Amino acid sequence: MRLNHISNMVTIFRSDIDVQHSLFSVLLSVIVINIAYILRVEKWKLEYIAFLLSIPISVLICGWRARWNAIQASFLGGIFTLSLLCAYSTNNLYLSIFAWYFACMAVFHYGEFLVTALTNRPDLNFSSYLLDHSLAYWAAALISWVEYAVEVHFLPHLKNVAVSYVGLILIIFGEILRKLAMIHANGGFTHMIAIKKCPKHKLITSGVYGFVRHPGYLGWLVWCLGTQVMLCNPVCLILYLLVGWNFFNERIYWEERYLTSFFGTEYIQYQRNVPLGIPFIKGYKSQSSR
Repeated sequence: MRLNHISNMVTIFRSDIDVQHSLFSVLLSVIVINIAYILRVEKWKLEYIAFLLSIPISVLICGWRARWNAIQASFLGGIFTLSLLCAYSTNNLYLSIFAWYFACMAVFHYGEFLVTALTNRPDLNFSSYLLDHSLAYWAAALISWVEYAVEVHFLPHLKNVAVSYVGLILIIFGEILRKLAMIHANGGFTHMIAIKKCPKHKLITSGVYGFVRHPGYLGWLVWCLGTQVMLCNPVCLILYLLVGWNFFNERIYWEERYLTSFFGTEYIQYQRNVPLGIPFIKGYKSQSSR
């Protein structure tokens, strides 16, 4: 099984033009920015120029039809590289924490595209980076940035490097759990709720799905809360928890309703044997399971 997965991955890297464009764009951005950093002509200004130039260069090389793929991959590669360079070179603790946060954001979004390509190629598209996730998602991110800036200015004692390390651990755990959920789903993981059963749909009860029914959602929630712990944002931590819980409470109800219609008693038995994963969310219960 593992050999088959490795073989499929190699095949995708060799033959999938969208994946090749993405990898080329992200690597080009990383390499160009690092070269600019090594040259150190007017420190940081050249790195930003390199970042801005890497995006149109990626589009020119990959072609106009692949522009959204190239733009997003190059952008994420640039954000990741600039963030790490900033965290490495600055003596400002607050700037360093913020830089690590953005590096984690870039890894998450690029990972969504890459793991989707490796596990569920038919569903891969330029929205798989989730950069166009929703207005609410980016509004929440913006609010967290504002809170961080305000608290750094007025309440700097709230920012603690030990707490930020705890946040980093949560981010890593949530990231790994979510990506394992995508891998173990073996093509059944999608960013949108499936309302019709497809031939490829199978009920997965092994791997991380043997511990919780919704490891992808749990992983994302832990990752999301981890970002606010890393930033030491008490207000947004509470807001993210409330909004995230409410979002998944409704989403899981409808998803489990469809899954029950897809798999019947098999899914009902799975519900009985395996916990949902997110505390205080009950999900959907059919009449026969009550």
